[in-house]
Amino acid sequence: GLGQGTHLAPALIHTLEKFTVYTLDLAVLFGVSVTSPEETCAQLFREARRTVPSILYIPHIHLWWETVGITLKATFLTLIRSIPSFSPILLLATSDMEYGDLDSELQDLFLDDYKEVFNVELPDKEDRKAFFRDLILNQAAKPPTSKRKAVLQALEVLPVAPPPEPRPLTTEELKRLEAQEEDTLRELRVFLRDVTHRIAIDKRFRAFTKPVDLE
Repeated sequence: GLGQGTHLAPALIHTLEKFTVYTLDLAVLFGVSVTSPEETCAQLFREARRTVPSILYIPHIHLWWETVGITLKATFLTLIRSIPSFSPILLLATSDMEYGDLDSELQDLFLDDYKEVFNVELPDKEDRKAFFRDLILNQAAKPPTSKRKAVLQALEVLPVAPPPEPRPLTTEELKRLEAQEEDTLRELRVFLRDVTHRIAIDKRFRAFTKPVDLE
């Protein structure tokens, strides 16, 4: 291959990371022993339709098609054809074989006339120069960003934000607050009653137990 399965497709999927990607490779289909490959395939299609827009990714589809059985092929084609044409599901696949050498059923899934096939060609000398020119001459030649300059930049002084307004209490919260205040006052009265009783029986404070002489 020319890196379509190891570099190009992963980079494309990374660019489309906001979409949910479901990988339909051999490891996924045959890696779960409790379910059949057909059930796993159907489950992935259901998830892809439930979380649209989404991507169904099949790496090395030429090996995939040669390895799976007739039943799984029929299941796969039936599920593909059951997806409505307006459904935002992208079927993305890579192959190390030429498009013309693929099985006719696979060619029907990706129509070259509709520009659904991208051929990765071997880069020539000029292509390599264009690829590395920006990396070496432009990006590598740039001086590193000065952290000191960023620190010395004057920061805008913002006014202190006013405190948030208190949230209005509901009727139930007001009743609960009133009950708590009543309990607090009751405890305070009991405490003060005990304090005044101790003062009254203490001889040192007996003078304070008599009524105040207003004259």
